[in-house]
Amino acid sequence: MNKIKLLNNPLEDLDDLLSNFLGKLNIEPSHEEVLKHKDWRNIVHAYLACVSFADHCIGKIMEGLNEGPNKDNTIVVLWSDHGFHLGEKQKWAKRTLWEESTRTPFIITGSGIEPGICPEPVNLLDIFPTLVEQCGIERPQQLDGLSLSPQLSDPATSRQRPVLSSSHYENYSIRSKRWPYIRYIYGAE
Repeated sequence: MNKIKLLNNPLEDLDDLLSNFLGKLNIEPSHEEVLKHKDWRNIVHAYLACVSFADHCIGKIMEGLNEGPNKDNTIVVLWSDHGFHLGEKQKWAKRTLWEESTRTPFIITGSGIEPGICPEPVNLLDIFPTLVEQCGIERPQQLDGLSLSPQLSDPATSRQRPVLSSSHYENYSIRSKRWPYIRYIYGAE
């Protein structure tokens, strides 16, 4: 556990925040509470243990799939609903528009899918249109997402639009391959 490296976390990192994002947003501990109880390393350790266990379980699922009869006709999609702060900008848990909270694990694999890392931001809204296209089903008109099939053939393929995230009421972030942008309800950017 002593090998876990903690972040360099300057107080100036909070200078761009509105007051409603400075306080506790739910039941997560404040950064001051974490430091007071000397829990930072323990919390990071617990988080990493959770991720490690999830990786192990996913490995078991993939092992079973690869040894079974459906290896060549199955698409596996792994995602999470949000990112997680581990002390960045003195925040814990989620509920911000920074990349630590909006970025998620997202993996699609299967027969005919080219391995690689897509450098473009993608949206969880893209999962259903992707699966519809991969399965050869007609795409419903009302879908907001874009199919990731081009990126599944070549992970370097560029995307047509950036990704939009929201937090609380009328606070938004937009992320393209090159730029992150946040605009809060009161006009701060």
